[in-house]
Amino acid sequence: MRAVSTREVNIMKKLHLTTFFIGLWLAGSPWELGIVHAGIAPLEAVFVGLLIATVSFFQLLCRGKKVQIGLSVTMMILGLCALAAPFILGYSGLTAALWNDLVFGAIVLAFAVYELVRPFFQSAENQEGQRHSAL
Repeated sequence: MRAVSTREVNIMKKLHLTTFFIGLWLAGSPWELGIVHAGIAPLEAVFVGLLIATVSFFQLLCRGKKVQIGLSVTMMILGLCALAAPFILGYSGLTAALWNDLVFGAIVLAFAVYELVRPFFQSAENQEGQRHSAL
């Protein structure tokens, strides 16, 4: 098992902080976008936003590999929820709410997928580097 570099830790902290602030934005966005009284859209934004912020906060605090994987999978599910909510809950006609969920849901999903696949690419790079050094 290889040690995690300080650079990698800093990248992950920045991703987690970014998703934390995205979660806070989503939770507060109904008031900023003027959709507070638009049916289910503001409730979904507040609920999913607070969940994203909470999971991101725990990602910043927790160091266990299994815990991080579980939190990343949870974050991926939350990103998918934000992406699908306008269509499933029927508020895709609210342009501001639609694009808010699509853009920030896609960012959250991309960060979660990156965090989940990053170790596989790094181990492949390490194996490739070991093969070249052995030659």
